[in-house]
Amino acid sequence: MLKKMFSNRGVTVTAMLISSILCTILFAATLTDSNDPYADKTISNWNDVFTKYLAYRNDAYKLIPPNTEFNTDNFLSVGAKVQDNPDWFWAFGGTTLYLDDSGELGKLSRQLPLSLVVYEDIANSQIVIETIPDNEKEQAKELATFSAPAWVEQTYTQSRDEYFSAELGKRRVVWQIILQAKPTE
Repeated sequence: MLKKMFSNRGVTVTAMLISSILCTILFAATLTDSNDPYADKTISNWNDVFTKYLAYRNDAYKLIPPNTEFNTDNFLSVGAKVQDNPDWFWAFGGTTLYLDDSGELGKLSRQLPLSLVVYEDIANSQIVIETIPDNEKEQAKELATFSAPAWVEQTYTQSRDEYFSAELGKRRVVWQIILQAKPTE
């Protein structure tokens, strides 16, 4: 049946023309999305920040936790004590994210630029997003919290130190970001 359908030259040319038009439309749609240089750094809600933080900390180079933390059998029970230690966190800064003011966070557009910090509160198993105060008299303001990802089970091939290093290393990442208005072109 297909052989009979495409034996006519007019039908074949029409089918090829329709196929090329569809491919052109799909290609143009792809280009339209990639023309925005800020697309991968634009957020519209706190979940976007949370997702970007998890990706950032998983891509950060391996951070080895202080050796003293491995002396305990139950790290989570002393998590609060450990994270109060100034040597625990490893701060990464210099990231700028842009606010999509038509999104859920549009109301923040009057406060921009806004300095934020994202980190994991190990004691409470939460990812916290809060403001960085402009001066010492101000308090940090918590903007959002999310449940922290569960700890991966230790494999039988991992030593205890390897397991803690892998799990705790990424939980040391503190991400400092600047939230700015998305530039108009």
